[in-house]
Amino acid sequence: MEILNEMFSEGEDAYFDFKEFRNNQELTECFRPPTIQDIFAEKPLSMQEKAPDEIRLIIADFAFSGNNNREKNDNTVIKCMSLHWKKFRFERHLDYIETRPGGDASSLVLRLKELFWDYQADYLIEDHRSGGEVIYDYLSMKTPHPERGSNWNDSGFTVANDMTLHVVGQGKIDELRNRTVDKNAIPCIIPFIGTSETNSLAWQSLKKQLEVNNVKFLISAQEYQTYLEDSGEYFDMTAEEFAQAVLPYIQTDEVIQECVNLSAEYKNGLVRLSEPRSGYKDRAVCLAYGNYITEKIENKYNKQNQKQEFDINQIQLVF
Repeated sequence: MEILNEMFSEGEDAYFDFKEFRNNQELTECFRPPTIQDIFAEKPLSMQEKAPDEIRLIIADFAFSGNNNREKNDNTVIKCMSLHWKKFRFERHLDYIETRPGGDASSLVLRLKELFWDYQADYLIEDHRSGGEVIYDYLSMKTPHPERGSNWNDSGFTVANDMTLHVVGQGKIDELRNRTVDKNAIPCIIPFIGTSETNSLAWQSLKKQLEVNNVKFLISAQEYQTYLEDSGEYFDMTAEEFAQAVLPYIQTDEVIQECVNLSAEYKNGLVRLSEPRSGYKDRAVCLAYGNYITEKIENKYNKQNQKQEFDINQIQLVF
């Protein structure tokens, strides 16, 4: 906005409404991945307190192509989303976003596992198209950490056990289980392979949740800077410390800008969203994936609660 003098609002034929995002930028504190110095100093992890009914997700949309004239569109996006149970639904909190250039699979897998453990995540939702198959193979192996040593769980990951959470068929899940390298791998991965129908449902679900104010975002980067200035923290920071502190808030501004610039095409009852010619939508896609799987988790919780409320074995008959 400041450098390119761009207006921060939706396009004329935007599928999403900017106000729905802006009104839900309520979170002042983001998740902050620890540094290696934090790990060895045994500093408390960011967002360490996790409610009993809270679920945390790592969501990743991968990029593998090299540099080209659409370099902006070739970013791997990783998000941390926490789900907070409110009566009959999960409120979604987007706690952290980072992007990485498409490239080395092994370093990407190490970063995914770092975030999974540091964020105390329950599931890893990964874009499984094309190169995602390669990433899965790496994820399924034991992964030593070159710096953390004994302060690290090197276990491989495999697909989650609950089939109700998956968007791919049983045959694909069985194949992935059979390909898992680590025999004691942790069942936490939910592979996402988008189809025209699945993508349409994901976009519609995200729009619905935004309309009911059920997706919460970090405050804007400008608001966060003001927050730091008012608290006095800003004046004790170096330029590098400030840049690191504000980056997740800048990323949040970016995901909102991406979403509100997506235009919709309707065909055969399905919606397809496309970015502007000079734009991109990696962050938006990642958000839609996470929300879609959250809806599945939400449905599971509601069914469990309904079963508990109406368990016939708990009914006492009076004659």
